[in-house]
Amino acid sequence: MKAKYLLVSLLMVALVMGGTGYSVSAGSGDKVTGGGRFNSIVWGPYQGDKVSFNLQTYLLDSDAADGKFQLINHNAGTKLSGSFSSYSVGITGRLSLTGTCSIDGGASQSLYVEILESAEPFFDTIQIWIDKTPSPQNMDYKGQVGKGNIQWHKAKVK
Repeated sequence: MKAKYLLVSLLMVALVMGGTGYSVSAGSGDKVTGGGRFNSIVWGPYQGDKVSFNLQTYLLDSDAADGKFQLINHNAGTKLSGSFSSYSVGITGRLSLTGTCSIDGGASQSLYVEILESAEPFFDTIQIWIDKTPSPQNMDYKGQVGKGNIQWHKAKVK
């Protein structure tokens, strides 16, 4: 019986430490990739819309980033293309990326993307702001990646 409680306790510790994401220290050479679909849960014009996205970015020295981002809102029929120029890392695997984008080839706008790469089997989440200061009140898209995945690839140590 004691062994059973010990096993359950160890499992609980493992889930608490890694189940909702994990703490990472970003370094030069790390790469973050991902893609998939989600239904936007943000209150506003895009609520419930089916959205596909694809991202690939390299984290460089001094919080610089070099990457690309594409998003398609299938309900509205719009396509967003963007690039990242900087990043910051929060707690438990939260990564904030900033850059610029255009929608359907239009004028350049600011782009903010925040992702949470969770330990499997939990869902990764993504939040997107277009031409707005990031805050929960003015988010354009948010959702759990139900079809797809986001992966944080640590740089290989030589």
